[in-house]
Amino acid sequence: MRLLVLALLGLAACTKSPAGSPPPPSLLGEVKQALAERERRLASYHLVADTTEGGRTAHHEFFFRAPNHGHGVATGGPESVEVAFDGTTLYRVNDAEKKVEAYALELPPAKAALLLATFFRPFAPDGFRTPLLPSKGVTAKLVSHPMGPQAAELTVSTQDEDGPVEVTYVLRFPSGDFLGRRSRTGRHVGEVKVDTERCEAALKLCVPTKLTETRDGEVLGTTTITSLELNPELPADRFRLAPPEGYTLARKVMKED
Repeated sequence: MRLLVLALLGLAACTKSPAGSPPPPSLLGEVKQALAERERRLASYHLVADTTEGGRTAHHEFFFRAPNHGHGVATGGPESVEVAFDGTTLYRVNDAEKKVEAYALELPPAKAALLLATFFRPFAPDGFRTPLLPSKGVTAKLVSHPMGPQAAELTVSTQDEDGPVEVTYVLRFPSGDFLGRRSRTGRHVGEVKVDTERCEAALKLCVPTKLTETRDGEVLGTTTITSLELNPELPADRFRLAPPEGYTLARKVMKED
């Protein structure tokens, strides 16, 4: 891909374009535009899901309202989890200490977005949230796909303490619907695939209703959406957590180190 880009750049340097003509759109640019448009059409949703892993089933519920409001509740695991974000404050229920922790976020936008994505990842399966893509280091190519028939693969290559990491998102093209995700770390390959989906003609998009996660070909677990509302009316107080009876409210500030 890099050699192709360099060759195209060299060709462009030798060929004069008509004055004022816009550059041809890139595939990556088209996919990012499709994701932004898809995000605009799906302004809110409410889902209920069951995730089965290792013989244990966890139940979770998630509410989302654009641009970044979220409220997630998970039960059935070792302990229940409840978090919410109302646009300025991140809430977390701490049952062990019987308090609701309310963090005012004083972080740069990119770090705040990453933090919120991490907090809400257990509640919002792939296909509902837009992938967080870095501004550099992303390659794109078109491939055939049985759920496509055409798909775009976006590959992000990074480095962590264990070595190189490569993550590839597979999206239906040109709609941007999520079809799968692959991650390569060392000799291990993890994958999330969409098994079934729900398509809404009015919204011109599809969302997963069942996903399977594997590691090196072995099934780790499945997530099944049991109830789903797209673009429901969600009030602002849905995303604020008030302390239950017997709990206290602890206000804190989360800022950059």
